[in-house]
Amino acid sequence: MVSRLLGQPALLDQLFSVVVLLDADMRCVYGRGELAGRRDEQLVGENFPDLLPGECHARFRDAFACIRDGGPGSTVECGGDEEPLGLHLSLLPNEHWVLVCRTGAAMHEQRERTDRDRRRRYALEASGVGTWSWERFTDTIAWDDRLCRIYGLEPGRSPRVYNDYVGYLHPEDRPRIEAQIGRCLETGVYEDFEHRIIRPDGEVRHVFCRGAAEVNARGEVVGMSGGIFDITDRKRLEEQLRHVQKMEAIGQLAAGIAHNFNNLLSIVLPNAELCRQHAPESLLVPLADIEHAALRASEMVRQLMLFARHEVSSAKGAVDIKAVAERTFHICRSTFDRRITLELFVADDLPPVHARAGEIEQVLLNICINARDALEGAPRADPRIEMHVERGSANMVRIRIADNGPGIDDATRVRLFEPFFTTKEVGHGTGLGLASAYGILLDHHGSVRCRSTPGAGSVFIVELPVASGAVEPNPPAGVTSDSRGDETILLIDDEPLVRRALAAMLENAGFRVLEAGDGREGLQTLQHTSAVQLVVLDRSMPHMSGDELLPKLRALRPELPVIVLSGHPGTEAEVGGPFAEIAKPPRSATLLGTIRKMLDEA
Repeated sequence: MVSRLLGQPALLDQLFSVVVLLDADMRCVYGRGELAGRRDEQLVGENFPDLLPGECHARFRDAFACIRDGGPGSTVECGGDEEPLGLHLSLLPNEHWVLVCRTGAAMHEQRERTDRDRRRRYALEASGVGTWSWERFTDTIAWDDRLCRIYGLEPGRSPRVYNDYVGYLHPEDRPRIEAQIGRCLETGVYEDFEHRIIRPDGEVRHVFCRGAAEVNARGEVVGMSGGIFDITDRKRLEEQLRHVQKMEAIGQLAAGIAHNFNNLLSIVLPNAELCRQHAPESLLVPLADIEHAALRASEMVRQLMLFARHEVSSAKGAVDIKAVAERTFHICRSTFDRRITLELFVADDLPPVHARAGEIEQVLLNICINARDALEGAPRADPRIEMHVERGSANMVRIRIADNGPGIDDATRVRLFEPFFTTKEVGHGTGLGLASAYGILLDHHGSVRCRSTPGAGSVFIVELPVASGAVEPNPPAGVTSDSRGDETILLIDDEPLVRRALAAMLENAGFRVLEAGDGREGLQTLQHTSAVQLVVLDRSMPHMSGDELLPKLRALRPELPVIVLSGHPGTEAEVGGPFAEIAKPPRSATLLGTIRKMLDEA
């Protein structure tokens, strides 16, 4: 065998870089290749240890003595990075020794393979992929440490057989996954899939599996192998995105509904007030009931508009969040059941928030009322509501409202902020409290989220952006002087019934009223008469909207006071001149008081 091997130099060149035969004294009796500046026949007769670097002598002599005395073949590595050597010693049948030397190029190739393997492991670790394999006929499973961590297991504690692996599948996903594995065993085609797993601590995670089937020569699937990604965070982000998109769509629908309701209520309320002023005593109670019902409907519409972020309101400013929280808790203490313990914790040196104080107070109050209702619906021995006001993430203030009530299940929690969604009995809630809170906070560039576990209470977390300026003083009180007058007012609205109701309200207060059915007609009226002393116009009109009409009015009569009626905010452009904005449907006291104030100032 030795002679046949030595007689095939081409084969030797492919297998080894250097081959030498040594006698019992470690002298070369045959050589092929180059070592220490000698090549082929020049190696014959040399004392082999003399051809090696000095630091290798002792290791080589020990290995040679071991194999000469009947020990197994061995490998000695020596030399530096420039010329590393791998020396493989084997005993031959003719009692010579063969030494196979793998010189620099071969060693570098081996090191490159080792480096590639190491880089591959690092890449797998960085990507978060856990690798696995399954031998079908021996039912043997092998997982790496990363996959064990994905499943919440200690390294080396992975399932050993198929049934153990199946035990970690979510019960709802298990039939689908087992059917998919069965199809792969039949067809040899591995289909990537997503599913849920349950960790030993009960946590549910989402994973994505990618792999391939291993087929033998007879076409049988003998095993599978692949990788698993933990995609739980991605699934949560996707769910949040879908929720935001759904809420945005619901908000647009709510805005459209609220706009139409506002127009209807703008007919009902003024007419109810007007009738009540002139009705006989026998009709006062029914008219008061009509007005009360219309006001309740108006409040529901206002909450819808808050949810849709279309509510007319004052500009935001720097607000003392501590004062807002204290006012909210004062209301709660005076109205909630005395058995409920209320605790307020406010951090020191909190910065002001950029907000509208009244709206944020409404947000906190709505959440506290929900907590109270939860505690009353499932009585506790020590019912408690806590509010913590503290610094949140960068440039944010966080308000946490926690209760020790019955908690909320996941199916309910994901729908908490939908308008008209409520778990309360009919007549005990509109389902708009949290929806309006959600809309208010989006408009404030803040956020609200809920954490809850059934049986362990709920926590609502509100975050608001920090204001750049100082806290602003409270606005002055509303107008309380007599609101009657005899001035001429131009009323512009495209809804005839709304226009008639508002005109009756103004005329009943003594004002003279000119009417226009849209912006173009109103502009023509103003161009042909100088008697108009104030304009009341609707923001949303066909042909020419209130926002489009306003600059034309300013160009024609810069000093003319203008009041815009709307259910949603308009342009933030400079309006110039005397200007006011009133939410629809307008109460007579609000509209007449604003008209009187603007006329007096003009």
